[in-house]
Amino acid sequence: IGHVLPSEDEQREFVRLLIDQFVARVLDPLKNDYGAALTIVDFRGALDSDADWNDEMHPTGAAFRRLASNLRAALRTALPTPKRAGIG
Repeated sequence: IGHVLPSEDEQREFVRLLIDQFVARVLDPLKNDYGAALTIVDFRGALDSDADWNDEMHPTGAAFRRLASNLRAALRTALPTPKRAGIG
């Protein structure tokens, strides 16, 4: 079975456009509607090495662990101070 987009560069560009449009058409309007009540953690650009990726969309386990520290930091910031203690 062949790929619709045969080159890795084309596959990566497709996924980048897909995610950018999801952010522009879904997440940004939600953020505009809900403001501070909605926290969006944007991981675009956080993984820049080919070694970080299983394919054009799915990071490796090691890369997910690195992203988890970014998510943890965003959660701590979004939570009220008394609730932050439970987030490592």
